[in-house]
Amino acid sequence: MIIDFTEIPQANQGHGNQDAFELFAREFLEAIGYIILHHPDRGPDGGKDLIVLEEREGIAGKKSTIRWLVSCKHYAHSKKSVLLRDEPDILERLEEHNCDAFMGFYSTLTSSGLNNRLQKISCDSLVFDKEMIERE
Repeated sequence: MIIDFTEIPQANQGHGNQDAFELFAREFLEAIGYIILHHPDRGPDGGKDLIVLEEREGIAGKKSTIRWLVSCKHYAHSKKSVLLRDEPDILERLEEHNCDAFMGFYSTLTSSGLNNRLQKISCDSLVFDKEMIERE
């Protein structure tokens, strides 16, 4: 199934639907099994759009939870990639919101600079880009 992300209204427009991409992210993540702890809201968010919980069960039956800070970037209209400067201070944001891991939820791709940064930070990170979202 191909998703036309440009059908989702831009987030920086004050037309009443500016939350549509974050709401889409919430519904998507919940549908694939994440537990929503913090829902989208309006106003300064301190660098987090959602906080979700992942429950994991290991081979030996031991259960653990991962608290993910989710950052949504909807650049499908401009077609630009998500740059390193679009995701500043990832580790500080995780600490501020008491999260264990970082998740990007993007309607385009990440830049090489952001990919390199995510590979080097000292926590789990995951990016859902447009292709991964479509595949799910």
